[in-house]
Amino acid sequence: MLLHTKPLSDNTLAVAWRTKGSTTTTGPAAYLLQVSSLHQCHFRYKPKLHHIPGVVNTMADDCSRLWHLSD
Repeated sequence: MLLHTKPLSDNTLAVAWRTKGSTTTTGPAAYLLQVSSLHQCHFRYKPKLHHIPGVVNTMADDCSRLWHLSD
């Protein structure tokens, strides 16, 4: 049985890399995509990635812009 996940991201480049499963660069991004693909194969799931514009993604905007908040 193949499961599906549906992560949303406001990073267009990250969504494209993850959808394609590779990047033209070497280094951390390529390594993370490789590990992610192995994880996906081992646990048998398929992510359905979608882009969510930054203006709609208020939670991510709050985390990165509201510096007056504390833990």
